[in-house]
Amino acid sequence: MRERTVRISPRSDRPPAGPLCSGSSLQDPVGPENDAHLIEMAKTAAIVIFAYGQPCHATLRTRGLALARLLMKEAGVTPHTLRLAKNGTPWHPLYLPETLKPVVWKL
Repeated sequence: MRERTVRISPRSDRPPAGPLCSGSSLQDPVGPENDAHLIEMAKTAAIVIFAYGQPCHATLRTRGLALARLLMKEAGVTPHTLRLAKNGTPWHPLYLPETLKPVVWKL
């Protein structure tokens, strides 16, 4: 089984402190086709791990949870995380030890 990393938002044409973090507005940071692509990839995945941290743009803050629920419903996945923050958001892997193993994200 091949490992894949995908983004919950297809926007990758900006630096980390770019438009999404600077307070500017973005009409649709997810895009109209992103969910369909993520559903199809999730259907073939052995495990789906959510590890995105705290998005700085307000419109993306609920995206991870909404996507997890969507993938549970549409792709039949059991979402996993490496670690949850106190607010329930999955931590970004950059800030975690590499020895952590995925655990089920109980939604």
